[in-house]
Amino acid sequence: MLSTCYRCAKRIIELAQVIVPEIKYRPDAPDGSVQDVSEFMMFNKAKSGDLILCRVNAPLVSVALSFISKGIKAQVLGRDIGKSLISLMNKITKKFTVDNIREFLRAMVVYEADERAKLIAAEKYSMAAALQDKVETLQVICMKASTLNDIPKLVEEIFADSIYGITLSSIHKAKGMEADNVFILRPDLLPHPMARGWQVQQEMNLKYVAITRAKNTLSFVQEF
Repeated sequence: MLSTCYRCAKRIIELAQVIVPEIKYRPDAPDGSVQDVSEFMMFNKAKSGDLILCRVNAPLVSVALSFISKGIKAQVLGRDIGKSLISLMNKITKKFTVDNIREFLRAMVVYEADERAKLIAAEKYSMAAALQDKVETLQVICMKASTLNDIPKLVEEIFADSIYGITLSSIHKAKGMEADNVFILRPDLLPHPMARGWQVQQEMNLKYVAITRAKNTLSFVQEF
């Protein structure tokens, strides 16, 4: 890892130093800004070219749908994530008899409870957390869907590999990315509450990645 970061402003590197003490900012780095903002402020401040990050996908989808409903271009990075959501939907609809959104939501709760119990019993906590995120993401999408056939269409609209407008991304997907302004949703999920043992350090590494995507302004979106 480089000891000097040439991307980020001073305040951002000072925060990153809590996790990686040896990292330094470049001699001519601007001061920059690290701040807490409300979700309302984020919706008013975010613009094309900005990056919105979260540890999990469900909050990203909710925010993306809100932007889209306001006529603002926004997408969640990761077409493969969309494919995994459709795969999960297909598993549930094959296992249970569902004819509408309400029945699908009920079936999804039962499916998640059974599968998460198995994963946690096997101490596969990261897989349990990933399943929970997928289910919560589908629940958000279902709120905008009128029929089961709407779900794949919404998934395709939301998730993409192209970058345009406001880009929303999981921290995993954001490695190598940068933006002048970065917003972090649900900072309480860093580290993820289901992380155990060595996974906690991995979560802190993800937090470091999230912080250092910002070049000038880093905003933590808080619930006030």
